[in-house]
Amino acid sequence: MSPMVEVGIRLAATFVAAALLIVANPAALSDGPAERPVPSVAPLPSGAPSPTASQAPTQPPPDYLLMPRAELQALPVTGSAWRYVVETANSAWPPPDINDQDSQTDTLALAAALVYARTGDPVMRDKARDAIMAVIPTFEEPRLRSGLGPLRQTAGWVLAADFIDLDGPDDAAFRRFLERLLTEPIGRHTRWNRVVATHDDSSNNWGAWAGATRIAASLYLGRDVRDAVETVRGFLGDRRAWDGFNGQKDRLPRGARPWACDPSRAGFTPVNGACERAGANLDGAVPADISRGRGSEPGSPSATGVMYTLETLAGYTLQAELLYRNGYPDVYEASDQALRRMADFISRSEAAGGPGWNPGRVQYHVPWLLNRRYGTDYPTVPAEYGRAFGYTDWLYGDAR
Repeated sequence: MSPMVEVGIRLAATFVAAALLIVANPAALSDGPAERPVPSVAPLPSGAPSPTASQAPTQPPPDYLLMPRAELQALPVTGSAWRYVVETANSAWPPPDINDQDSQTDTLALAAALVYARTGDPVMRDKARDAIMAVIPTFEEPRLRSGLGPLRQTAGWVLAADFIDLDGPDDAAFRRFLERLLTEPIGRHTRWNRVVATHDDSSNNWGAWAGATRIAASLYLGRDVRDAVETVRGFLGDRRAWDGFNGQKDRLPRGARPWACDPSRAGFTPVNGACERAGANLDGAVPADISRGRGSEPGSPSATGVMYTLETLAGYTLQAELLYRNGYPDVYEASDQALRRMADFISRSEAAGGPGWNPGRVQYHVPWLLNRRYGTDYPTVPAEYGRAFGYTDWLYGDAR
């Protein structure tokens, strides 16, 4: 058999296997959100063919969305943090389902993508690619749930696709998937059921993950993110950038008002500035999250309130890191280092004997990145994998 025939047979087998995988695993409040004009959607590219031995790239591949390629290549392939990434990449993963708010298959696929990006192992690329292709058909209207699933997962799928340099028809299909997520209803929540509108409206963790989805998908698609940046700045405290959040264009929910420095529509910001209420230091608190949980009140936050605050901190830290790496290096400084002030609020709760850092695996990765960007020393445990992101002890830790 000639070499050309062998190549053709291998390619045909690859496409048949991919098709079988997708068929066999289809599962493998008030006025409503403020609106901005929806940008027009340009026709999708069909995807350029991968370079072959006779077709060398005309220029070096671009940097990853999350970091320069050279920086990733400089990371160690020894140590406990790296071993965890490799073990996770090689583990058995649940079938992906974009609608499942508790699914973390996106961050499992991210582990394989990181191993491929660092070592070039084609088996890891294939495993990540197969998971990415399998999640696409799970986004269909009859299967929609609340909408939190797509918000919590999409950024993780984007990072995985980016780290494996997804290309050709696979990349074209993934781009169509992202376009749909950005423009179609993503769930059945009565208020927060579209990505952009949720980011622009929610003053709690829903908006945090909507923003991570919006920014990651937009960067992958080459879309303008300036409106998203203004929303981020508005959430962190700059009402001049954006003031269309719940609590600004309508009344803040009653339970959140005691936690806000200024609960009025004219003064509310989703992240508090410096203030005290009822003798409690509320600087950096997120009223719409920290108020959750039975018995939560200023000076005595509940474990539920701290947990949801950490969800918001995780989502906004991921937004910030993507923006930091893609043209907005000052984002961590916004509103007097609002992300650091949010983290300091958690530390004050812990120091007072209340709930604090690292209550569950989905937040373990957050302190590592904050410590890298701010030079702080927030308590850390092995990062593992969280929502849409993880492995930050390997990616950003000094001791790996």
